[in-house]
Amino acid sequence: MLTRRAARKSVRNLLLLFPLLLYPYYSFAGNAAPSSHYQSLMSQYNSIKASLESNQYGVPVYIRSEFRKDVASGEVYALLNHDFATVAASLGSSDQWCDVVSLHINVKGCDVDAGNQSQDQLTIYVGRRHYQTPDEAHEMQYRFHKADSLPDYLHVNLTSGSGPYGTTEYLLTFEVIPFDDSSSFIHFKYSYHYGLMAKLAIEGYLATIGKNKVGFTVKDYDAENQPVYVQGLQGIVERNSMRYFIAIRAFLDASGMRGEQWENRVEQWYQLASGFERQFMEVRDREYIETKRKEYANRDAATKTALLRSN
Repeated sequence: MLTRRAARKSVRNLLLLFPLLLYPYYSFAGNAAPSSHYQSLMSQYNSIKASLESNQYGVPVYIRSEFRKDVASGEVYALLNHDFATVAASLGSSDQWCDVVSLHINVKGCDVDAGNQSQDQLTIYVGRRHYQTPDEAHEMQYRFHKADSLPDYLHVNLTSGSGPYGTTEYLLTFEVIPFDDSSSFIHFKYSYHYGLMAKLAIEGYLATIGKNKVGFTVKDYDAENQPVYVQGLQGIVERNSMRYFIAIRAFLDASGMRGEQWENRVEQWYQLASGFERQFMEVRDREYIETKRKEYANRDAATKTALLRSN
């Protein structure tokens, strides 16, 4: 097992393998012109290029959050060392996204109820950081929708009408385009609406166990020129957005590894998250890995039970 310092070095070395960062080039087949969606997302890349090339994380990732009245949202833009075809094929269906979101520390389980080719329902169980069974967690119904699937662009959405503490209108949206012939540029957004009940719950959390937790946006620098990160609700939504992004990375990275797939994904998530130890308290011990093993066992048992009932 890697030490924390080795893990941080490993993740940064892994994410910095982008020799064409300054000179993106993608070979379009034949005389095909890039789609308007590709051009729009590439325009976003150009606008944040400087931040991707040089930031406090040391990796080509750009994070931002926004609050409008009762809406909180966090966005992650990043370069992935995976070609577009691989990413599009790996993240184009609901069952694959069930595996992705299950890596998030607060997701206790996920089931897929296939409706049709373009729109499926996911039941996601969200709960505490520590181990819980799906029955102990909050059940959320998400609708999976593949909004666009083009030769140079994939866009999928997961939406849910309601969540815990009266929160509503959840959205997880993912876009990807080819950056060059061996890497991709992605945009991930996580947002939800919150009301009075959620505000009170958040205030209670921030006054106790969430008091010293931080996000990723740097709001200032201290006397020793060390970054001072945002806290509060902004920190919460940024951490959750990054947890999902790391889940996407871990899912893709583990696809080429030998051995048991789920175990590889969990270990990879842990190693990637270890590069952001200031934000993620869960990487200070191996509780995350042990928790995910138990949750996977629950999911596996539920699948076997469902199969027995159908026979």
